[in-house]
Amino acid sequence: MAQMTTEVSKLLEKAVSLSVEEQGALAESLISSLGDQVDEGVHAAWESEIAKRAAELDSGKVKTIPWDEGGTWQNCLMAADEITFHDEAAAEYDAAFDWVSRPKPGSGVQVRQ
Repeated sequence: MAQMTTEVSKLLEKAVSLSVEEQGALAESLISSLGDQVDEGVHAAWESEIAKRAAELDSGKVKTIPWDEGGTWQNCLMAADEITFHDEAAAEYDAAFDWVSRPKPGSGVQVRQ
């Protein structure tokens, strides 16, 4: 994953202070502006991860649990520490976890550590 420049960091800081609706619109616009650009390494890693997980489910090696038994998404994130990811997926997970864990300026929401 590419490092953020100072300019991009400033844009991100402004973006996270937007309303949820505005953030959604911005995210949708940014994603659609990528067009057909796909990082083949990440795409291949996800395809492999999906195939592995499907095989584990089909074989009975792992079992699904209903969402209400699994708890909140925070509990699922904590349980993810026990999961092994491909390198690209691990980097993506780490970046997402860091983003979710970071307080959002102007949102009034405090994230517990």
